[in-house]
Amino acid sequence: MSDAPPPPPQDDAGFTKDELSSQLEAIGSSDSQRSSLISKIVQNFDAADTDGDGKVSFAEARAY
Repeated sequence: MSDAPPPPPQDDAGFTKDELSSQLEAIGSSDSQRSSLISKIVQNFDAADTDGDGKVSFAEARAY
């Protein structure tokens, strides 16, 4: 097994801040690692959205 991250989704259009917030609510405490990552991105959305399109893609989230 490799420790490399999975490849980005084929359709990496990204998620808006509201979409990420909804995902965070849906996850709750069932996946603390994912919840923590999404929470950090929501809190720092403008910094994570490096191309300024109003969405954070998988690549932007990973880079952040």
